[in-house]
Amino acid sequence: MNTLLGGGMSSRLFQNIRERHGLAYSIFSFHDFMYDTGVFGIYMGVDSAREQQAQILLREELRKMRDELVSPQELERTKSQLKGSLMLGLESTSSRMSRLANMEMYLGQYFTLDEVLEGIGRVTQEDMRQLARELFIEDRLTSTVIRPSAKGEVDESASLETQ
Repeated sequence: MNTLLGGGMSSRLFQNIRERHGLAYSIFSFHDFMYDTGVFGIYMGVDSAREQQAQILLREELRKMRDELVSPQELERTKSQLKGSLMLGLESTSSRMSRLANMEMYLGQYFTLDEVLEGIGRVTQEDMRQLARELFIEDRLTSTVIRPSAKGEVDESASLETQ
């Protein structure tokens, strides 16, 4: 889901909010897993005058992920992109070692590249929608906005706004 939603230039967020509407100069999603929890986040670099419009479009994309099935073509394209990125990442020694360490720490077992690729291949449209329903619960979404003060200096008390 991360790859489809905000994992590159062909992602939904990049294509809709940045390319189609020209609202963000940078936009991407990310995730980080811990032993018993994790985070799924979205970063947008947006001019303050267009912030509200960008937030509306972002929430609309999250709603679509929750309520609609991704098309079979979009799902297959995303799987191919993810598989390619995974295989290219194995060319880096640090990436390979990080992958091994994460499997050991979080899963307690090692999955071969073939097993991981097979797992990606088994992901369905319904799997994507179900995960979005678990993650994108409207009243649990949090937004943090950071902007400079009027003087151009960061004023921590006024620049952090959580909704």
